Amino acid sequence: MSADIEDGYEPKADDTTVAPDVAEETPTNYDVEDGPSPGGLPGPDFLLNMAAVQTDCFELMKHLVPIFDQYAWAAMGFVANPKTGETEQDLVEAKAAIDAVQFFMARIESTLDDALLKDMQRRLSDLRINYVNKLQG
Repeated sequence: MSADIEDGYEPKADDTTVAPDVAEETPTNYDVEDGPSPGGLPGPDFLLNMAAVQTDCFELMKHLVPIFDQYAWAAMGFVANPKTGETEQDLVEAKAAIDAVQFFMARIESTLDDALLKDMQRRLSDLRINYVNKLQG
């Protein structure tokens, strides 16, 4: 724990300071300029850059789907937590992430080409099936 937190520090809404240890641990799989790497997830810098330039809302949602998809897999315990390197299971969190994927997909499906739509639908089905298996098992 940092000394600031121990001393009762509470960040304010306009506080943009990032602790050095947090900045070093924040994964980015690609450059903000280049977009996502093959198979990589958008990093926070990329998402903030998209919001800063007022990207189309549907495009932003399209980039959020894989983030929540990956989070759901980690929350179900199939993928190691990137911070700890260990698998953890939190089915409440997994359900929320799966619901977020479904929510975003419902809004963007009309903007996707057929191949991408089918891939995203398959990934959502895989999440749902594995979630139910985790609940039952």
